[in-house]
Amino acid sequence: MATETQIAANCRNAQHSTGPRTPEGKAASSRNAASVAGLFPASRPDRRRRPG
Repeated sequence: MATETQIAANCRNAQHSTGPRTPEGKAASSRNAASVAGLFPASRPDRRRRPG
């Protein structure tokens, strides 16, 4: 069970975790999601070209 001190610290930290705010930050964040989802070939090991 969290103590009152931990709960207060969590509330303060949550105020800093608001995600990207600038257009540049939002664009970078959206590109991260695309690479994880497998939309780009580099993120799909089964689709990489093998030498030889």
